[in-house]
Amino acid sequence: SFKQLKADPDRQEMDLVSVCVGSYLMTESGIEKFTVHVGSDDCGFRSWNHMASFKALRRPRSPSDRAVCIGRNEQLSTVRVAWGTNCSGVFLDVRWMHADVFYVGTSHSIGDSDMCVRYI
Repeated sequence: SFKQLKADPDRQEMDLVSVCVGSYLMTESGIEKFTVHVGSDDCGFRSWNHMASFKALRRPRSPSDRAVCIGRNEQLSTVRVAWGTNCSGVFLDVRWMHADVFYVGTSHSIGDSDMCVRYI
């Protein structure tokens, strides 16, 4: 039936959004900062270097799709990326403000497994 077809996540049209990742190397300290922007495919602005871009879901298609939140700290000019819909709060002794959320599709729930945000 049409109702069953519409409920099947593999047959739904995905509402996609671009997500970009950028970095900034502070030459004096050697500390590297990162930024993530939902809705852009190029993070190479001002002094930031574009690292990667990808497509993500703007909203979940099914309960198995996972939310990824972006939290910002303006004083440190950096971001936190974590599982969940809201990155506000204190983490690693830093206060984060929720900035955005996107979703990644999965064929099954992956629990609280670690998320790879950078591979060296």
